[in-house]
Amino acid sequence: MKIILGGEPLLGNLTGIGQYTRHVLEGLRQAPAIDQVSVYLHGRLISASQALEMANGQSDPQADRPNFPLLARMHGRASRSDLLVRAYRTIAPAMYAWGLRGSKRTDLFHSPNFLLPSAFPGRVIVTVHDLSTWLHPEWHPAGRSALVNHHLRRLACDTCAILTISDLVKRQLVEHLHIPAERVRVTPLGAASEFAPIDARRFDTACPFPKLEYKRYFLALATLEPRKNLQRLLDAWIEYRRARGSQALPLVLAGEAGWQCEDLLHRIARIPDNGNLIRLGYVDQENVPTLVAGARALLFPSLYEGFGLPVLEALQSGTAVLTSRGTPMEELVGEAAWLVDPTDTSSITHAIESLHDEEATMSKRVEMGLQRAGHYSWQNCVASTIEAYQELLNR
Repeated sequence: MKIILGGEPLLGNLTGIGQYTRHVLEGLRQAPAIDQVSVYLHGRLISASQALEMANGQSDPQADRPNFPLLARMHGRASRSDLLVRAYRTIAPAMYAWGLRGSKRTDLFHSPNFLLPSAFPGRVIVTVHDLSTWLHPEWHPAGRSALVNHHLRRLACDTCAILTISDLVKRQLVEHLHIPAERVRVTPLGAASEFAPIDARRFDTACPFPKLEYKRYFLALATLEPRKNLQRLLDAWIEYRRARGSQALPLVLAGEAGWQCEDLLHRIARIPDNGNLIRLGYVDQENVPTLVAGARALLFPSLYEGFGLPVLEALQSGTAVLTSRGTPMEELVGEAAWLVDPTDTSSITHAIESLHDEEATMSKRVEMGLQRAGHYSWQNCVASTIEAYQELLNR
């Protein structure tokens, strides 16, 4: 098979969808069933090796194309402007037609992030990670919701195949967009091999953050935006700290500032800097496994996720997890985590206190988490993705 993979998620800091795209691309490049994989980026095709070098920060393939940065900036800013959304919709078909003009002998285009390509002559498969812009547009900038929902409506009217990353999102696609279930295949994510348990000595050697002590901090790993529920998490942690005084463990916030986070940032700034609340901002991917493995627990009471990749990474790292009921994370963790009502601050506080106190329960659930994590891998994700390609081409 000859495949083109959409590469927009590889631009900038790699969060969940960027990591998905990178791992799928790495797997496709190594798979015997794939004869060739190219990457489409804003009006041009580049090789898989170029795209991976860019994703790993080793090169800048934009340098030799003066029009490439303009298109990339336009796409990135479209989510914040209704005017740019309309402009991007207008220019995108011509951009795709130009960039894909030499792709007639390619079997399939895989878009890893909602976007249904224009002007591709072959089969198309699209990954939908979640329906947050459709179900809760208030959690996103208006431009982002308009852009993504435009593509979701196109998917509902098209005949392309769809991948998604959890059973919950598949059910939502069927219920809310009325997409036939047979068009949708679930391909759960994996965690990179770098996510693994470590001991205190290795943590002290590898951790670039001198304030942190091994298994002596709680970690919140998320972009600062409404659906991550960080305001309630901060309320719950402050209540826990009030009750435990000097015995309370620090809360580490790791993640870049997103949309509608000004109030949260103001609250963080008003908390006295005594080492108990540590904001790291965006953490380079090479340091994330150490940060996760060294935490006493990952606190992830998100209101909505398509899968919850940080939860899987924590399970595989031997780190305890607090996460939300009624989400794909509950399906992922089973009984291996502390499950909370994400809308109830007291529920989150109680779970944090249990994580502080209950060593025996924690050890048991960490072991269960390691076993559950063993059922997920990027190799399985890629294999299932290739099976979906083959099914689509054999129709």
